Amino acid sequence: TDGSFRCECPQGFVLDPTGKKCIDDNECTVSNMCGNGTCSNVDGSFECSCADGFAPGPMQICEDVDECRERSHQCAFRCHNTLGSYKCACPYGYALAPDGKHCNDVDECTTPANNCKFQCKNLIGSFMCVCPEGYQQIGSGDDCRDVNECANQPDICQNGRCVNLQGSFRCECFTGFEPSSDYTKCIDKRQGFCYHHLVGGQCTTRDSTSLTRTTKADCCCTMGAAWGPTCEHCPRSGSMQHKELCMDTGYSIDGTDIDECQILPDLCKHGSCINTLGS
Repeated sequence: TDGSFRCECPQGFVLDPTGKKCIDDNECTVSNMCGNGTCSNVDGSFECSCADGFAPGPMQICEDVDECRERSHQCAFRCHNTLGSYKCACPYGYALAPDGKHCNDVDECTTPANNCKFQCKNLIGSFMCVCPEGYQQIGSGDDCRDVNECANQPDICQNGRCVNLQGSFRCECFTGFEPSSDYTKCIDKRQGFCYHHLVGGQCTTRDSTSLTRTTKADCCCTMGAAWGPTCEHCPRSGSMQHKELCMDTGYSIDGTDIDECQILPDLCKHGSCINTLGS
């Protein structure tokens, strides 16, 4: 200047107390110089070491990294940016997995979200209200009403009378028939002769000494050909009638093994008959 001089220092330096010498300016003495990071002074400048989730900005100050925008996240569904990090979010009906990234289906049937009056069925991402067996849904709501099986299926109790119950029904069987353990069928317990052979489609009594009185199921579920005083032909194995009469060949409808040796005494004419399970 006129009659004197003045020293000017470059950026990052300041004059010492004499005003004649430039010394390093320790920028790190300024509070929160790096924001979310650690300040390290260097000659004529400073450096910021940023914390996880932050990166140096244009002014070297540590700025939040938007992992969601940069797609550096690992969220399976939706990403929400937070200061220095991010959070994964799941759609309705799902909950965040323990790894914090994936989504697991929520079983609403085990939570207060389940407002079903009868039964709840979990679905992927949702749930639905259903009616228990013996009931049907009313309209589009979750109300259920009893199904009248007796009116809907007039033949449901063959050889008996159908009585409708709430959610079910019961068979009251005619004389000679007994209800099954669940009272949904009438089992024929009438006794009649079991015929092993048919001649011209007719029952033959040529060997009347070998005829025994038994139930239709015990006769037809073994090796019988016909049964009873009117020579009722046994249903063909595998047919619907056979399935309704027999649990399987050699077993009655209640699962009891049938003793073929007793029902068909002439089964082993020239030997000894030994009964086995189902045969």
